[in-house]
Amino acid sequence: MRGDTPANLTERPDRVTRQLTAAWESFVTGTPIVGPRPRPVIFRGWERCRELGINPGSIRAPTSGTMGDLEARLARETFGIAGREVLGRYERLVGDSGHVMVLADASGQIVYAIGSKKVRDRLEQINFVPGGVWAEDVVGPNGVGTPIAVGRPELVFGSEHYCQGWQPWVCYGSPVRHPEGNEVIGAIDITGPIRAAQPETMALTIAIAQSIEQRIWLTDMQRREILRARYRDCERRWPGDALLLLTAAGRIIDANPTAFDRLDRAGRGLLDRFIADLMPGIWEAGRGIEGLGASGEWLVETVVAPGAGWQVRMEPVDDADRRLGAILIVHAASRRTAAPAGGLRDLTDAMIRQVVADCGGRIGAAARRLGINRTTIYRRLKQRAD
Repeated sequence: MRGDTPANLTERPDRVTRQLTAAWESFVTGTPIVGPRPRPVIFRGWERCRELGINPGSIRAPTSGTMGDLEARLARETFGIAGREVLGRYERLVGDSGHVMVLADASGQIVYAIGSKKVRDRLEQINFVPGGVWAEDVVGPNGVGTPIAVGRPELVFGSEHYCQGWQPWVCYGSPVRHPEGNEVIGAIDITGPIRAAQPETMALTIAIAQSIEQRIWLTDMQRREILRARYRDCERRWPGDALLLLTAAGRIIDANPTAFDRLDRAGRGLLDRFIADLMPGIWEAGRGIEGLGASGEWLVETVVAPGAGWQVRMEPVDDADRRLGAILIVHAASRRTAAPAGGLRDLTDAMIRQVVADCGGRIGAAARRLGINRTTIYRRLKQRAD
């Protein structure tokens, strides 16, 4: 067991099951383990379960949300759209093999499932179905939560599961990572009875996870082309103004020379930074890109910085009913007025002063509205006064 690999766990299922069951019984009863201990990734998971007070006798995972919530996410979110499309290609193969395949989000909640109806009916008894929450810190080691927790593919075999209800199953799991940033955004798991364990199933799980990542990458590229087309249109409409192209998360992916001249006087760069970090007051005023109106833009009132006036406009970019991103346009209120010497810092300070004024001078209220701490506001106001 400690020396076992995921492959030979499945090649000697009877012997491994006896050893694992003996080790598990000793662990949960607090007696010394005689004989081989589980693999380190599993034993650490057991120890964590004990620390968290997870019941080893659990027979059903918890549920979160409703089926309507899950359907909306599958229809709207890139991860859900890509995952359902890729899993659909394998539905017959997985069903014929007597296994079930699930797609779970980063929280460990199952959002979609395919495969053998007979096996799915049995797994419904432990809530291994859409809506079930399978994070490792909720239900112990399993093929969904463990790959998300450790960030790599993992097999969880029989009594390697800490909770007794999941021990009749073998689970092959792989994390799904976002192509941009590489963060874990979910997992793919293939689950079946122990007697049907096959080492090559892990390779299939990894390949499917990679297919989802590739589909997300392609979707993001297609959406960025739409964003860039709108951005080029704005360049023609606003040739003398600073333009920033933002993803739906507010990441800057393009900027024109005027934006660098006007907003990047410190020379730190604009690309791949988040507008919420660079211009927190402006982000707060629009409540983020998702807060933009469905059919139009929002316009921040003219912000007057020392020596210049600014007007900030954000135009949403949609494709059908999906928000792809936005274009932020920084107009000079007067074309005859030079840009402020401090560039982005002056603009941000001016927005902070405006929010403080809107809050009647109450620094605490302004801090909550901007999402920054009171000390930062005091410091920025003091530096400007000096």
